[in-house]
Amino acid sequence: MARNSDSNSKDKADGYVGLQEADVEMTSAPARPYQVKSPLLRECMAEFIGTMVLILFGDGVVAQVVLGEGTKGEYININLCWGLGVLFGIHASGGVSGAHLNPAVTTTLAIFGRMEWRKVPWYILAQVLGAFVAAFIVWAIYNPMFNVIDPEKNSTQGVFATYPFSSDVPVGTCFLTEVVGTALLLGGIFAIGDEFNKPASPYTQPGAVALLVVAIGMAFGMNSGYAINPARDFGPRLFSLCAGWGSKVFTARDHYFWVPIVGPILGGAIGGGVYVGLVEHHHPLAVSGSCDWSLLQHFSMARASDDKTENEYIGLEEADEVMTSAPARPYQVKSPLLRECMAEFIGTMVLILFGDGVVAQVVLGEGTKGEYININLCWGLGVLFGIHASGGVSGAHLNPAVTTTLAIFGRMEWRKVPWYILAQVLGAFVAAFIVWAIYNPMFNVIDPEKNSTQGVFATYPFSSDVPVGTCFLTEVVGTALLLGGIFAIGDEFNKPASPYTQPGAVALLVVAIGMAFGMNSGYAINPARDFGPRLFSLCAGWGSKVFTARDHYFWVPIVGPILGGAIGGGVYVGLVEHHHPRDYKHPLDN
Repeated sequence: MARNSDSNSKDKADGYVGLQEADVEMTSAPARPYQVKSPLLRECMAEFIGTMVLILFGDGVVAQVVLGEGTKGEYININLCWGLGVLFGIHASGGVSGAHLNPAVTTTLAIFGRMEWRKVPWYILAQVLGAFVAAFIVWAIYNPMFNVIDPEKNSTQGVFATYPFSSDVPVGTCFLTEVVGTALLLGGIFAIGDEFNKPASPYTQPGAVALLVVAIGMAFGMNSGYAINPARDFGPRLFSLCAGWGSKVFTARDHYFWVPIVGPILGGAIGGGVYVGLVEHHHPLAVSGSCDWSLLQHFSMARASDDKTENEYIGLEEADEVMTSAPARPYQVKSPLLRECMAEFIGTMVLILFGDGVVAQVVLGEGTKGEYININLCWGLGVLFGIHASGGVSGAHLNPAVTTTLAIFGRMEWRKVPWYILAQVLGAFVAAFIVWAIYNPMFNVIDPEKNSTQGVFATYPFSSDVPVGTCFLTEVVGTALLLGGIFAIGDEFNKPASPYTQPGAVALLVVAIGMAFGMNSGYAINPARDFGPRLFSLCAGWGSKVFTARDHYFWVPIVGPILGGAIGGGVYVGLVEHHHPRDYKHPLDN
């Protein structure tokens, strides 16, 4: 996933193994019998195998859930197993080809100069063939049950390819869903591998991409079945035509088959472009084109007085000094504060896309596309990928309660606080708009009068039995746990998480808070997460009740988290961090 400046190895920089060096070694050692010497052929063979593994798990779990009629799995099984398919597809091919497994990934990397265009058609052909063969194997395994459940082959074609959720979901909405889902996928892949921005480690990158696919399915799987991969859809769709499901697999819903091909290709380019244009292009150290890992380790979790290094992997102050001695890119933002605000905007937008998206899917799917556990998990995954999208630039606060608490304890400058909060609220507002655009047809079906679905965007008391004061207490305690946990996770003297696992640790912390304290108030624990989408719901037709309901409840998820964050940070600093001996050395450092 490295961004290698060497034009001869750009296309190889997304694998774990430098294929160029491997080729050099091969020439100096005797070849094995029948060993393939062509790098391109080796890469295509790896793409074939990796994609086949992906589709075996993906189509296999759908077949089991559908043909088992709910007795052998639910929607969450589908989400998880598609993610696991990605994980093991990457492990099967990543060191050889980079494990694209997806034409949208391949074309996006080519668009941004990270692989050669001459390889693109061959990669795509290998991916489609791998998906076709996997679909055949799944059919061979489950053919007896296909004959029992659907002998006329009228209703089970969705095992192999994707189709609109129902006639209430227009094709255009499905197209938008595919674009947004694949934009999140490619933007996330770029962020996960960006060595200047809280990357996943080389060993955890496959798992991070797998979790990204799980999150996309949990938040945006309902409308279109989240193909987000033309090969994943076209190869099995072609097989289902050959296996007897008939031409309807291509002609249904006005020849819908083009949507999961064109949508992901477009979405991948958009997602990569947004990440590169708003984050990666503006890295001060990106001028070098390569990463000095010792530099990252030096700045990682350093508890310095400069707020620029306190919560980031890269010291932006030092990075700015590097920039002054190197030519800036065209349109590159040089202001550290503006870069940080852009990162907070993107990171918060990613967080709310996954968070509000999963709530929308659970509510509008009326229980068929997820349950409360999906909401807990997907909010955590939203935090994870929001951090990956922005952490190395701004520290990935994504939350005014985090920003104000860090300022209270002298870990960032107060002059930055209003700008960070503004960026966070704007990111949340834009994300709410995107979620609304994706699910608007279903909002019109489920709640045409907009009386009962405002909770998709903002938080409200669980019921009239829960007083506002209790909700306020819940928000205070939940956010105190969040900020106390963040301080602990980053405390280098107190069994901290490693730099690579800090994003995941914070994500799990949010999951735990939702599981333990989500009922009363919906666990906003983040004023921007609540206020931005609440403001959008006012603009989108839910009316003034979103602010006036329950005695103007809206102030609770603003004031409660700000107070709770200060309390949580204060408790941790006052009872633990403040008392570390100055000469203390953690046993792990010995």
